[in-house]
Amino acid sequence: MTTQSPAITQDEILAKIYRDLTRLAGEIAIDRCRNRVLMKLVREKLDVGDEELNGLFRAELEANLEQLCHDITGPMLRELEEPTAGGCCQA
Repeated sequence: MTTQSPAITQDEILAKIYRDLTRLAGEIAIDRCRNRVLMKLVREKLDVGDEELNGLFRAELEANLEQLCHDITGPMLRELEEPTAGGCCQA
């Protein structure tokens, strides 16, 4: 004899999604607070202004963004360029 699991209602699904999103929002808020505290410490200890920090951030982003995009899209592009063995679309 098999037992069937009870069906999950739409209200239960929505409640779970709401709980998960609430937890995620809390984690994001905590991370943002932590970042603000760290940035305040950097400004105070290193005597660095917002403009200089923004410049450093932009330089770091520019230096690494292209490689990051390449690392993400490279495997996808190689997969498109290489013929696949078998599959439903092979002639």
